[in-house]
Amino acid sequence: MKRSYFFILVIITLVYIPARGQEKNVFKLNASLGIHWDGLYPTPDDVRVNQAHLKSVSISDLLPRDENAITAMIVGNDNRLYGATSGKKSHLFVYDKIENKVTHLGRIGKNPAVYHSMVICEEGDIFIGTTRWTDPSQVKVTTKFPGGWSQSEEVINQPDYAGGHLYIYKTKSDYKHVDVNASAKLIDLGIPVKGEGIYNLTYDPKFNRVYGLTIPSGIAFCYDIQTSLTISFGPTTIANYLPPYTFVSRSLVAVNGNIYGSGFHGELFKIEGDSKKLIKNTGMVLPCLKGREFLNVADIMLSTDSTFIGGSSEGYIFSCDPATGTVNNFGRAYRENRIRGMVKGEDGTYYLVAGQPDGFCQLFSFCQKTYSFESFGLIEDVAGKWLGYQFDSMAVDNDGTIYIGENSTKSHLYIYTPKL
Repeated sequence: MKRSYFFILVIITLVYIPARGQEKNVFKLNASLGIHWDGLYPTPDDVRVNQAHLKSVSISDLLPRDENAITAMIVGNDNRLYGATSGKKSHLFVYDKIENKVTHLGRIGKNPAVYHSMVICEEGDIFIGTTRWTDPSQVKVTTKFPGGWSQSEEVINQPDYAGGHLYIYKTKSDYKHVDVNASAKLIDLGIPVKGEGIYNLTYDPKFNRVYGLTIPSGIAFCYDIQTSLTISFGPTTIANYLPPYTFVSRSLVAVNGNIYGSGFHGELFKIEGDSKKLIKNTGMVLPCLKGREFLNVADIMLSTDSTFIGGSSEGYIFSCDPATGTVNNFGRAYRENRIRGMVKGEDGTYYLVAGQPDGFCQLFSFCQKTYSFESFGLIEDVAGKWLGYQFDSMAVDNDGTIYIGENSTKSHLYIYTPKL
């Protein structure tokens, strides 16, 4: 009798668990739920067992351990991929997919990190922002302030930290590998905000400006490429209201000359391009579960002409129309919080990596027309020799090739070409 129960259990298990090589799961949202999602997770129970087998290139073979976490990437006008690493030191590299070759271009200044802070202007120059931290959670309470002050207040007054630098890197037609200790050939534009690191950057083509946010205080600034002037707009949020953490938007987006990011309790702020005025209260709020508003920030935002789409730290995919003040919530792709990267594919589908810093990131796609997600699962190289867990950057080139940067002590660049 016991043996019969055992065989029944084995059969049920084999039916329930999909094969290891299964490519993806498709699950669609009800249209009304996609707009008015109320904290439900549109995630099938079995997506965790899937694996996406992608081509990969090792960055850890090029750079020392703890210096190769890929935390920023951008595609240049030459269709090459440029990336920056974080760790004990920050490095600049370029990947040429035609040659399938990664070339080290040198160290990036003295700050050890570049986080979501690489943008390219119309002329083809790449702007890079550096910082001491890659995430506000690293800015923790210190014993020097037993009353509970956050370290951000200490950092601002620390004489040993001048602040993050803004650099320009001019791309070339050919590159030669430089020594791991050599410095990259950068133009130093100085420190936009004293005592603050640069947390993220975006480029506004209408006014030809580079905008950024600082860490730990969330101060907005812009660099005018035409006049070479830097302007500070002040804090965009109450960054240290819940020690030991600070809450600063991880992304900015430019729409019709205006800049948007997330502020206090997930409310979107706006910087007017014409008046250069910061408006903290736009009335537009990022979606999240009730009671978790104080944790909510924008992880990633992408411009779509006059609107924008993005992902929040609570794991929700949303779109926003600034003209009407409408925020649409499409729900979550994954049980875990955080959207670690997101790009728009050549077919109009959005590809994203979701997952918490202490969890297992997975690859998904999202079709805005049908409100449907597709789960590709965990990200592994085609040979099955390396399984990636943590990622913090994505980019897409002119041919639709998608790049996913691993954030680890031994990092890899994963390459995915969607089937059209």
